[in-house]
Amino acid sequence: MLVFFDFFLSLRHENVNNMKKLSFTYLSLLFFMMIPNTMSASPVSKKDDFKELQQTMERLLTLANAPFMMPPDFLANDDKAYDYCLNILSRSDEEYSRDTLAVNEWKRTYEWVLDHQITLPPKTAKKIKNYDEESLVRLYCLSRDMFDQFMPRYGELVKYCDVQLENRREARRRTMPAGKLMSLSYEESGSSRPDPVKYSLVRDSLSGKLMLKGYVLRMEEVTMAVEETVAEKICELIENHKVYQEIDGYSRPRFRGHPEELGGPPSWYFSCKLEGGTISTGAEAMMPARGCVEIAAYLHKILEEEWKRNVQH
Repeated sequence: MLVFFDFFLSLRHENVNNMKKLSFTYLSLLFFMMIPNTMSASPVSKKDDFKELQQTMERLLTLANAPFMMPPDFLANDDKAYDYCLNILSRSDEEYSRDTLAVNEWKRTYEWVLDHQITLPPKTAKKIKNYDEESLVRLYCLSRDMFDQFMPRYGELVKYCDVQLENRREARRRTMPAGKLMSLSYEESGSSRPDPVKYSLVRDSLSGKLMLKGYVLRMEEVTMAVEETVAEKICELIENHKVYQEIDGYSRPRFRGHPEELGGPPSWYFSCKLEGGTISTGAEAMMPARGCVEIAAYLHKILEEEWKRNVQH
């Protein structure tokens, strides 16, 4: 016949979720009711059970009397978590692993606390050195509050960062497509771009000539034929800036406590088709990739010079 004390210990290990729902007062009463029945257990079983309980209580009391460990600073609030996610691509995989390891170590410690929420009746408490129920209850409450506060934020952070870093690994495996440039398009939009920022370069399928189109002023669109050297220069910029290794689509993190930014960087899209493949990348409300900005500036200068020549004549 199972004794109540053994039953409590198995309940503590096998029904953790149910334990968390019980109040500390109810747990104390339940444990108190179980104690008288432990006399029927075998001496060896009783001794082993109490030794396990004693070890558990020692660790709980050590944690209860030590300063509460906080998770890494980037989880302190939604703003810091947002900034960490926004800059995740500036961190190496190794740095990210160290960051998540630090959080997981913190998580395991207080997860264990929540899985072992124990308070003892007075008779049993006297057998535990430095037993302090008030400190234990405070530890349990604080652990639960910290989990409720930090773990949802950590879940969002990991979900975002894991995807971004996997996208980066995939992008870094790409090589520059071979062959001539066939077409290109680049566009920026948003409240920070009241003037159109839009360029296209298309090769005529019959003549092979390249036609460049884009805006130089608010509504001044210019269309012109360009030499093959323009396409070659663009391919050079793509290769130098490794635009072919940009992520297909950059995205911004989302945290409820971080307000949506008004204004700020534009949304942008870049696509370039070569004979050996297509390069495409873009983002919503994020700074454009350096290589794309260089290409846009190069095309803008060509179009601006053409517009000035037309105006003068």
